[in-house]
Amino acid sequence: MGLGAYLAGVTERKHYEVEEARERREVKEQPAAEEDEIYEIMGGYGLDRATVHPMVMALKENPDAWVKFMMDFELKLEKPRLSREWISGLMMGLSYFI
Repeated sequence: MGLGAYLAGVTERKHYEVEEARERREVKEQPAAEEDEIYEIMGGYGLDRATVHPMVMALKENPDAWVKFMMDFELKLEKPRLSREWISGLMMGLSYFI
């Protein structure tokens, strides 16, 4: 069971990394489509394009923040901590042992 929990943690981390790489590529290759996604996301919070436009411009100046925004708000993925898979595996293994 501990190995299963460890592997689940590794899979979660790899999934995040793949999605992050895809978002980085989309921000670089399709910035207009990504901008439209921001307007759509923020529209869900009742904000119009004019209100969101300064935020979009600020995100365009910082690609790392732009990617983080998309990971947080579009994909709703939290970056896993590096030690999480080891801790999960150890805790699950110890729980079953006890």
